[in-house]
Amino acid sequence: MTGWTAPALVIAAWLVIGAGVGIQLERKGHPSSTAISALVVWPILMSLINTIPTATGPFSEAIQRAFHSLNLTIADPLAADVPWSGELASLHQSLIDADARLAMVDRLLSESDDSDASKGLHKAREHAATELQAVLAGLADLRIQIGLYALEGGEQSVQAELGALQARARALSEVRTTRWTG
Repeated sequence: MTGWTAPALVIAAWLVIGAGVGIQLERKGHPSSTAISALVVWPILMSLINTIPTATGPFSEAIQRAFHSLNLTIADPLAADVPWSGELASLHQSLIDADARLAMVDRLLSESDDSDASKGLHKAREHAATELQAVLAGLADLRIQIGLYALEGGEQSVQAELGALQARARALSEVRTTRWTG
């Protein structure tokens, strides 16, 4: 080995590990700038791999509160054998994504005029916001179902409630009320 081989290998390994961390951060939904910075400072960013980035939409605080309460319920020892807690992560991410889309639409509406297209977008936004609020209300019902599960063992009703919430959350990604015909 020459004098430059060992440092070059260390630098290459550092960059490869940083690229891997950056790819994982990008897949988890973190901003591209964070993922790119992982090339250099990946040891500092390792803790972000298992976190969901916080959204800044109009319902972000309500979403965080609802899932915090739900996670506290699931963490209770009496609900320890709930078999579907992993499915909550996808529901949580669906709501965060819908909230981010609402934030983008809010920005668009704040910059638009009173055209027919913006009126249609406003109507679609209101529909999506109502659906998101309904899913958040359903999360409170889900907590009640978990309590009943702890008392009676009624797994089917809890899974049915969760399935219904997931379907509503998936539907938030579809705009059904208006289409722009330009």
